[in-house]
Amino acid sequence: MMNRWTRWRDSLVELQHVSVPHCYYPKEFGTVTRAELHSFSDVSQDAIGAAVYLRQFNEANKMSTSLVYGQSKVASVNPTSIPQLELCRAVLAVQAAQRVIEEMT
Repeated sequence: MMNRWTRWRDSLVELQHVSVPHCYYPKEFGTVTRAELHSFSDVSQDAIGAAVYLRQFNEANKMSTSLVYGQSKVASVNPTSIPQLELCRAVLAVQAAQRVIEEMT
């Protein structure tokens, strides 16, 4: 007899064709005339984080901004210098932006 956990786990296969549409600007926003990606990142001795935002403009030059991706990592257990952490922060931000660009195309 299968337990509840096993039945739930096995039922996840049924979700592979589920699609959730995403809207990155308000319904009444109008036609997007320009889109920009902005990537931000930060680092501490404990963690590294990055966020990618999509900034869009319409014909009236009104702006809409949406978070499209976020990622965090636990910093290394070994002592790491601030310049090394800053480099890791920059790399994570670039990787996050590249991931979004790949998915958008």
